Amino acid sequence: MRTTLLAIFLILPVFSFGQRYFSIAIVNERTGEPVGPLYCTVLKNNDQFVNCGMSKENGLYRFYVKDYDSTATYQVEILNRWQNYVESGRHDISTMNDTIPIVKVRPATSVTNYTCPTISYSNYTPKEPYSFDELPKNIQKKVKQHLVKRVGKSFYGRLKLNGGQILNLNRFYELNPEAKAEGYVPYSYNLCFRVTDSQGEGNLYSFNLALDQSGDLMKEIDLPDIKNNPKKAQIISLAQATEIAQKGILIDSYTRTNSYYDSDAGSIVWEFEQITYEPKVGNKSIKLIVNAHSGEIIGKRTDDIIILE
Repeated sequence: MRTTLLAIFLILPVFSFGQRYFSIAIVNERTGEPVGPLYCTVLKNNDQFVNCGMSKENGLYRFYVKDYDSTATYQVEILNRWQNYVESGRHDISTMNDTIPIVKVRPATSVTNYTCPTISYSNYTPKEPYSFDELPKNIQKKVKQHLVKRVGKSFYGRLKLNGGQILNLNRFYELNPEAKAEGYVPYSYNLCFRVTDSQGEGNLYSFNLALDQSGDLMKEIDLPDIKNNPKKAQIISLAQATEIAQKGILIDSYTRTNSYYDSDAGSIVWEFEQITYEPKVGNKSIKLIVNAHSGEIIGKRTDDIIILE
């Protein structure tokens, strides 16, 4: 028994030293004044998640690294998302072991929220492209070819890149060898695009474009064939769709809304879902579908919701 206890006491300090705390200071690049609070993500070697959290109003962000590696590089990424009124950027903070790194950020007048889902991977964090120009030239060319073929040159001008994920396949397999052994092939480019109005503003609809290493499509583009059906370039807004949906379903603050590409209809649709409860009847889901091009109500369905206990 004594031997066991001694072993435990000897092992615990070893693990405790693996977790270390560090701090960085975030300042305005132009004025040198502290900037905060900002949501920050800490990375190791540019592609492994370490930690995340909010900095303070005085610009200081304190975080811990579970297994600090003095041979690795560390970065903090601050995106133009949520309430971060700064330009997106990734900053090297590898000197944090010796001093408090100063991270300089540029103020922004607005923020752009996420409009597409992203994919989480074990041991690996893909790079988010901050602009279309960050994509390799050959991928830029392929992206334009795919989209113009689908929607035509005019509508292509209304598509704006809004982040996404760039994945280094070799590095991903290095960190996840079991994925390679199982034959799993992730998207090398999972790019988010938002569809703006005719003035290039707002967000009428968003979709992911999935490509392999060479820039070839890995799944169907979630857009109608607008090039051959120009009438489908017309997309009604959520506000317009809501006004139409109110004719067939109760719309309130609890109504769930979603837009997606219906491949069977070859159209973008707005979906409204209302959950109702009636005594002795139970919960029901009422869904109403509005064609986002014509504004017609094209479907309504009621389903029972079964709650498993």
